[in-house]
Amino acid sequence: MDFGGTYEYSDNPNEELEWRNQAGAHTDCYVKYRVSLWHLLESAEFIIISDIDDVLIPRHHKNYLDEFHELNVQYPWASALRYYRFNTAFQTEKEASGYSINEAVRTARLAMNQREDGKSVVKTKVVETVWIHWPALTKGWHTYYDIDSEFNFMVHFRNWTASSEAKHINRKSKVYKKSRPLHNFFAADKFRLLQMRAENFVAKNAQFEFDALPSDSVYYKLIENCYNDMFYSRGRVVTTCPSPARCNFPGNLEGVECAVAGGRVKHTFINDNLIVHHISKATKGMEIHSEGCKYL
Repeated sequence: MDFGGTYEYSDNPNEELEWRNQAGAHTDCYVKYRVSLWHLLESAEFIIISDIDDVLIPRHHKNYLDEFHELNVQYPWASALRYYRFNTAFQTEKEASGYSINEAVRTARLAMNQREDGKSVVKTKVVETVWIHWPALTKGWHTYYDIDSEFNFMVHFRNWTASSEAKHINRKSKVYKKSRPLHNFFAADKFRLLQMRAENFVAKNAQFEFDALPSDSVYYKLIENCYNDMFYSRGRVVTTCPSPARCNFPGNLEGVECAVAGGRVKHTFINDNLIVHHISKATKGMEIHSEGCKYL
């Protein structure tokens, strides 16, 4: 990343990666799914590039493909269809056994004054590489188009609150007054169908694993606070590579077991602007700690 005169080289490669090299990982995954086994045709017509908490729900059609085809007719020169995202707050149970998609949707509220940068639905025929929010290298004159949020948008499940945690909701606040219930925008039967399919899938394939899920996350709040401080609380002006390596976590949490991948890193300077960090095979291994993650 180029930060101009503010950039300082670090020997720690984790501090040199933007979101742990998320953009590179996106393209790596995109290329694998884009090309078919015969390398002649795209294996998928469209690919959604988004985070796990960015949810797109078709509003005008029964499935994604019909909605994308409608927009593709409107924007024939589009390299990608970019849907805006709205931050969403909702409540959910801590215990896996009490989790309900229906209940989460019932409590969810969209912050209509918190519109986030969009995430893209990429047209694979004209896009070579992707980035977090839009295509990177494209063919010809193709470019991405922002989709009017009146047509549809992504739900960004940003703010989670466990139902057991007391939380005062200021209904007179500007944020609350400008928020809208999520169920105002999408048909309730779609969420009931999701709930039924999720329950059936878990019962058939992962009941043991689902029941074994922890009811609390030791590091969740710490990571969230670090993320907010690094990205959200500075007017979205990032001055260093956003990376979990810059978060300071306590390393003396008794009874909290943690496994961390470790290894000695070598550095190869290609030129002044390109440094390759690679781990020596002889030093790679897992470090097991019984009192928290010491080297996150």
